[in-house]
Formats: sequence, structure tokens, C-alpha cells
Amino acid sequence: MSLLRTTSIRQRLMRIAAAVTVLTLGIVGTLFVVNDVRMLREQMVRDLEVLSAVVGENSLSALVFDAPDTAEKNLRSLRQEPQIRWAVLYDRAGRPFARYVRDPGQHPHEPAGSGEGVFLDVSLLGLGSVEIVRGLALDGEPVGRIFIHAHTDVLAEQLARHAWWVGLLLILTLAAALLFAARLQRQISEPILRLAASARTVSRGGDYSLRVRPPESDDEIAILIDGFNAMLKQIEDRTAELRDANAKLQQLAREICIVEDRERKRLAGELHDSPMQKLALAQLQVASAARHRDAESDQVLATGVELLRDALQELRTLQFELSPPLLYQEGLGAALRWLAAQTAQRCRLELTFVETGAAEPVRQELAVVLFHCARELVYNLAKHSGARRGGLELHHGGDALRIVVSDEGRGFAADRVGLREDAQGGYGLYSVRERLALWGGSLAVDSDGSGTRATIAVPREPTAPAEPGSAGRDVERATAIPQEGSA
Repeated sequence: MSLLRTTSIRQRLMRIAAAVTVLTLGIVGTLFVVNDVRMLREQMVRDLEVLSAVVGENSLSALVFDAPDTAEKNLRSLRQEPQIRWAVLYDRAGRPFARYVRDPGQHPHEPAGSGEGVFLDVSLLGLGSVEIVRGLALDGEPVGRIFIHAHTDVLAEQLARHAWWVGLLLILTLAAALLFAARLQRQISEPILRLAASARTVSRGGDYSLRVRPPESDDEIAILIDGFNAMLKQIEDRTAELRDANAKLQQLAREICIVEDRERKRLAGELHDSPMQKLALAQLQVASAARHRDAESDQVLATGVELLRDALQELRTLQFELSPPLLYQEGLGAALRWLAAQTAQRCRLELTFVETGAAEPVRQELAVVLFHCARELVYNLAKHSGARRGGLELHHGGDALRIVVSDEGRGFAADRVGLREDAQGGYGLYSVRERLALWGGSLAVDSDGSGTRATIAVPREPTAPAEPGSAGRDVERATAIPQEGSA
């Protein structure tokens, strides 16, 4: 059994076929030889009984008329039978009357008993001796008996001939069986060997696109190969999905780094251009007013205080953009309203905010993501659309929460959204889509020469916690933010 475990399935099938063939033919051949020997032995016994009857009948007259020479002449006729070693003719008193001995050096022994019959002394294969004792009678009166002793050596010669033919038949049959098995075992071994080779290739190289050609049959091997191919297909699909997801994560990580750097630059620029300049100028105004107290210094001091107030307001605006308190206190709608008003004031455009439907609770983490995504779209509108009028809409109700940012600007190629990696906002839109995808949401952009409409859609989450001050409100209002106004 250990030898079979270290060989291929093809060699196992061939060895099993050879073993079964040899075992079957060996058993059949042995039974055939044993049966043939038994039949030959029975035939020999019948022939010896006939000979004893014939020779005994021919020797009756010699016994009656006391002619031993004639009796010995009759016994010498047994020389034609090589298996007979000796024959003895006994008279009525049981004394030897005549004898025949094939080899002069042999000494005939007396019969095993005084009775008549056939006495066998043979082995399992029929080799040994046969003794025939037959009584002789004339007109019902016993006149003697004949004793024939024969060896079955001739059966050994016949057994050797039979064994030779059986061996030849065994070899020819084994060769034919192996040739036939070699052709038939391919239907079983070749598909399994192909499957094993493919499994080794996949495990070593990780090529899940490999497929095993199934056999033409519909047996268990075909089912096994179909299952293996289906498993490879699933692994290939999952691997492709993981590869795409990994690429998106890597791209998103790069995008986050770029966005963070861009936001830092923007905040640094805004801090330098407005609040810091105002604070520096206010510092000079206050210092100058402190040195000379008169009517003019009071005016300079008032101007410095006004600059400090403006700088403080701008710093608060930047703080809101970084972490808007309204978003956590009053909810997404209030934060988007503030975003529209602040953008309209800073960018000198008319931006209308509309909120419709019954406001429902939105998870705080999702509200933060939606606010920043909407802010990215609003900034793109202000910077790149060239429009003087736009809209920011928040729609409750239905199967999704929707935020729509629209403008009447020059538009752009919407099929390139998320693919460009330049300074025109391609990274920002890509980041918006990837962030929404983490929440099962999507971004749809429709743009032509008459303007652009970007729609954010996120499936509803019934278990999301309620937004403070917004649960159960039925909102249907529109607010137009003028070009001039305060935050």
C-alpha cells in the first residue's frame, strides 16, 4: 500500500488492473488445472478398470486349466500402458499364479486388503498410485482375482503441459488487459492529472485565470472539474475586486494627502491675505494711537478695532469650515444653509439654498462627509464654472438623501469627472466619489454648455441617530442669498 501512495494515479490504475488480472487468471488457471487433473485421474481409473476386466476375462481359461504361461502372456499385454508398474494374477486359494513387472528391479507387494475395488494413494494434484483389485469368476464360481498397480506420473507430464499453456495464456491475457486498461484509464487519469497540474500551477504562480478542460462525460470527475473552474472564477473575481479596491484605496490615500496639503495651502493663504494682514495693520494702528492721544489717534484706534473685529470674524469663518459647530448642533440642513450664505458673500455670486421634504435623522459621521462633499462641489462652482448664479439643494424623502449643486456656467466634459489629476478639481471630484462610495452613495454629474448639475445620493439609514432640532420637521423653503450681505 505504501508503494501505491508514492505513485501517480495513472500508475496506480495500471498496477491495480495488472494485479486484478493476474489474480483472476491465476485463480481461474489453477482451478482449470486442478479440474483437468481430476478428470484425467478419473479417466485413468476407468481405463484401468476396463483393462483389469479384459485381462481378467482372458485369463479365466488359464486359471481353470492351470496354464500360468498363458496367463503371463496375457499380462504382458499391459506393457502398452506405461502407467502400469506391475500386475499379479491370483488363483482361487489366493496364491500368485502369474505376474507382470515392468521394471525387473521392482518387487510387487500384496494388495492392501482382501477385498475388491479401487484403492487410491494420491496427493492434492493427483500424483501417487492407483491399485485395482478385481475378482474373477466362471459360471458364478470364483476362480481368482487380478491385481494391477499403476503410477500417476503421466499426470505430472500432462500437468506440466497444462501449466505451460496456462502460463502462456496468462501472459497474453495480461498483455491484452494492460493494453485495454491503458486506453480506458486515460478517461479517468488524464482529467485528474490535468486537474492536479492546474492546481499546482495556480498554487505556485497565482494565475487564477487558468481553466481545466472538462471531460466529455457527466460523471463525478466532470463535476469536480466544473467545481474547480467555478472556484477559480470566484477567486479571480474576488482578486480583481480586491485589486481594484486596493488601487482605489491607494488613490484615495494619495488624494487625501493632496487635499490636505491643498487645504493647508488655502487656509495659509487666506490667513496671510486677510486676517493676518488686518491683524498686522491693526497692530500698527493701535501702536500709533497709543503714542499720540488726540482726535486723529482716536480715529486710528477705532480703525484698528474694526480691523481686529473683521479679522476675528474671518478666523471664525475658517474655524467653521474646519469643524462647523452648526453641523453638530442644528444638523446638515443648517450647515448647508450657512455654506451657501458664506460662499455667496465671499465669492460675490447669487447662491440659492433649497431644502425640501420631511427632515429625517442622519448619522453624524455621514453628515460630516456629506457637508465636506457639498463644500467641495460648491467651491468648484465658485472657482471653475464662471457662473454668477447657482443653487444648493437638500432633498429629504424617497429612498435616498440627495444634495444637488447646480450652476449656469460654461460646463465641462462630464465623462472626465474623477479621471483628471490636475489643478482643475479632478482630485476633488474623485475624492467626493470615493468618500460617498464608502457609504454606498454616488455622485452623478450632468454638464453641458448651459451649466452643470452635480447630484449626491446616499441611501437612507433608518437606524441613524436623530439630528438635534431637525427630527420631524417638514421643510419646504427656499432662501436666496444676495451678492452683498453678512455671514
